[in-house]
Amino acid sequence: VDAPAKPNGCAVVLAAGKGYHGGLPLLKTCAERLSSEGFVVVRFEWAYFTAKKEPAPDLSTEIEDLEAAIAYAKGLDGVKKVIVAGKSLGSVAALLRAERKSDDLAGVALLTLPVHAPGKPALVFPEAEKVANLKLPVLILCGDKDDLCAPAAVYGLAASCDAAPTVVIVPGDHGLKEGEDEAKLQENVALAAHALAVWAKRRL
Repeated sequence: VDAPAKPNGCAVVLAAGKGYHGGLPLLKTCAERLSSEGFVVVRFEWAYFTAKKEPAPDLSTEIEDLEAAIAYAKGLDGVKKVIVAGKSLGSVAALLRAERKSDDLAGVALLTLPVHAPGKPALVFPEAEKVANLKLPVLILCGDKDDLCAPAAVYGLAASCDAAPTVVIVPGDHGLKEGEDEAKLQENVALAAHALAVWAKRRL
């Protein structure tokens, strides 16, 4: 839990990627930035990750993990609203949970959502298409060189929604990297964290 100095009454639950734990650059930087803006941030690891296993094929176990994290966040002192955000696999779990139940969420942020098969923007995953079913504010954020989330496919997905999601494209691949350039990675992650914080503040 990243506790802010001046809480704003909202918690953000950050769900990790398949092999992208909560201490890696994107989630760590997002947690720090959100906390500086007054959000309580809850990061957690998947049960399968801790047990050195694989996620459930339908992500049912991961949705249960996410549900537990949301319940934990709701129980924290002063928390009146909860936003769910996820990285890659975490974004799919967040999307599936929000489709199933969203009335207790202030918004859902899908960071590097896997939209299509690797390098094949026309082959959109059925899970990604569920964005169109959401009735709450949505942020989709990805890198401009992400082979699972090409900008054209993201905008096509957004166009299919009755309530258009906020779309943010920053430089980088699926991990927001640009080769081995550490400085660019830090800049890209900072851009993503800023965009998430601005979007989240507008959910208050």
